[in-house]
Amino acid sequence: MATRARIGYVKEDGTIETSYNHWDGYPSALGKTLQEHWTDTDKLAPSVAKGYSSDWGIDEESIVRNNPNEATLISNSKQELMQSGFSWGEEYIYVLDNDEWTVYERNGFYYQLADHLD
Repeated sequence: MATRARIGYVKEDGTIETSYNHWDGYPSALGKTLQEHWTDTDKLAPSVAKGYSSDWGIDEESIVRNNPNEATLISNSKQELMQSGFSWGEEYIYVLDNDEWTVYERNGFYYQLADHLD
């Protein structure tokens, strides 16, 4: 069963660009990969811009993209992002801001990713 997530970052203009990820979106899988390999916005931004991923990897070459034509989502605020992402069925939304990941869960709970990983 898929654990859907959205991966993104805060852009210089304050908007948030995210892309959809289908598999293993929970913090102990996708979250751990993001925390260990994707804390640089300059590295993350081009990968997010490519859109949909079936499975996010440790680098661009290891990201599985079965539907590369699905566009990214640009949100004007975190509240707008939560409304859109969670209404489409995502269970987790990961946002990189100032080199720190915040995880937003569908139940309204959010936290700094680094504080919740072993």
